[in-house]
This record gives sequence, structure tokens and C-alpha cells, in this order.
Amino acid sequence: MANEMANEALNTYQIIVKNKMFPNSGRLKVNIGNIYFKKKDYNKAIKYYRMALDQVPSIQKETR
Repeated sequence: MANEMANEALNTYQIIVKNKMFPNSGRLKVNIGNIYFKKKDYNKAIKYYRMALDQVPSIQKETR
């Protein structure tokens, strides 16, 4: 049951992230990374964490 919900959330997040009009896609990429981390798919988790970090402007060094 929990795995099905994680997969559904993952699909929903990925659809939203692909929508270029959504301004907070970086936060969703962190959530996607968290789901992959819980699934023990560490390579994909790291990929999405890095993608989220790439969206943080360099002037926000404390966030990075």
C-alpha cells in the first residue's frame, strides 16, 4: 500500500516538474529524491537532489 502511494506521488511530482510553468519545481525534485531514497534507489535520489540544488541561485549560498 505505501509503495503504491509512493509510486503515485512520484508520477504526480514528475508530471508537475515537467510543467515549465510551475515555479517551485526545485522543492518537488527534493521530494522526488526523498522517495527514491526511501526506495533505496540512491543513484536516482542523488540525481534529483543535485537537480534541485542546481535551481538554487548562486546568491543564496546559505541555502546551497
